[in-house]
Amino acid sequence: MKNFIIENGKKKELTKEELKKLKAKNVTEVIKEMTPDELEAFKKARYEKFIKPLIDGNLEELDRKRR
Repeated sequence: MKNFIIENGKKKELTKEELKKLKAKNVTEVIKEMTPDELEAFKKARYEKFIKPLIDGNLEELDRKRR
């Protein structure tokens, strides 16, 4: 599994050593520690912020192609 961070608006791949120095947790670890309510709120926020805009954009493009 590759590890990335966003630095100054650019994606940077991290080595395992660099990741350990950050003292950061991976999203999978954080999700495992969430309560059911926190997990549900996280899923909703992720859907609203990332997934819904992609779906809406794809639907708009399909409508444009149909015309």
